[in-house]
Amino acid sequence: MSTERGLLWLLKETLNFDTKPPAMDYEHYGKALLICAKGDGKIVEAERHWLLGYFDAFGCPEDVLDRLSKYDGNDDLKDVIEPTPALSQTRHAAIYDAIRVSAGDGDLAASEISAIKRLAADLGVSSTDVDDLVQVYTEENTVKARRQKLTYPRGQPY
Repeated sequence: MSTERGLLWLLKETLNFDTKPPAMDYEHYGKALLICAKGDGKIVEAERHWLLGYFDAFGCPEDVLDRLSKYDGNDDLKDVIEPTPALSQTRHAAIYDAIRVSAGDGDLAASEISAIKRLAADLGVSSTDVDDLVQVYTEENTVKARRQKLTYPRGQPY
């Protein structure tokens, strides 16, 4: 089994990427997500755990995962995103993933959404777009729960 083949399939299937991003993009994007997760004042362990698992699944190098596991989220979001051209194109995706990271502890608090909206505005992403992304996140979770109930009516086997 080819790990690289599986990774490229996952990237294409879920993000429509044809290639693996460079390590620097993983690091900057991860920092951006943690800055957003800290928008309510703290990065809780469950949020960081979600991010590290997500990035590990998508082929993030170990040294970058290690740095993100210790990152405090105190940088300016614009400074983190703007150095790489590809990341400047992912502003909306960063806000969507920030929603997912912030909900990584099982709760997407109103204060987190407010913080994400403030940070989104700094990136030129409208409050309406954030609301739409929160709605998509909520709808995806509803569909996921329904799919799991239909495909595993007796419960998860593992």
